[in-house]
Amino acid sequence: MQQSIKSEDVLIMNLDGDSSYAFFVNESKYKGSINNITDLLQYLEIKYLQRTFLEPHNKFFYMEFYKEYGPYTADQLLHKMQRRKLNPLCLIRSTKEADYSNGMRVRDLQKIKNL
Repeated sequence: MQQSIKSEDVLIMNLDGDSSYAFFVNESKYKGSINNITDLLQYLEIKYLQRTFLEPHNKFFYMEFYKEYGPYTADQLLHKMQRRKLNPLCLIRSTKEADYSNGMRVRDLQKIKNL
């Protein structure tokens, strides 16, 4: 086996002479469970792609009752949601995005933050 990617959360190894990979996730660092390839893909997407949503310089707009509000940081949106001032199902978009086609919602920020 040859090491491909290593972090404190994930170890990915390439099986010698093969195009197969072995994935190891440090379950003490992950609050969910990974039991199949779908769970693994979801974890990797959140961990390495969507996690960028939480970077402090990122700002978001949200849509509620056909009106757009913002921009806000992820922490500001989560704080509004926790105080019940914002519906967790509201769509959000990064200031870098032109529309809401990514399908992200306020509750998704909370999920990402909890990983």
